[in-house]
Amino acid sequence: MGLTQTENIIISALQHGVDRSIPAAIISNASRKNQKTIVTTLDNLSTAAEQVEKPAVLVFGNVVKFSKILTQSAGKFNFENLKKCWRQKQQVDQLSGSA
Repeated sequence: MGLTQTENIIISALQHGVDRSIPAAIISNASRKNQKTIVTTLDNLSTAAEQVEKPAVLVFGNVVKFSKILTQSAGKFNFENLKKCWRQKQQVDQLSGSA
């Protein structure tokens, strides 16, 4: 349903004041060996949606920035990358004083 509603999602987001440059990702065939992820912005989401197969999941916001860290490996979640990401977040929190 996500891909077929891409245009409506974009229009609604913009009407609600969402910034056009917000990170967006399309994950096609999530958790399958043929998974494909396209990272883009809300502004370019429509074009990106034309490049992927259904079914697909749309993801918006800063969580998209973790797409390079949270990877799939032969259909299994890569927990080592998740741990690395968590350690990096803890270091940033400590340096910024928000830990």
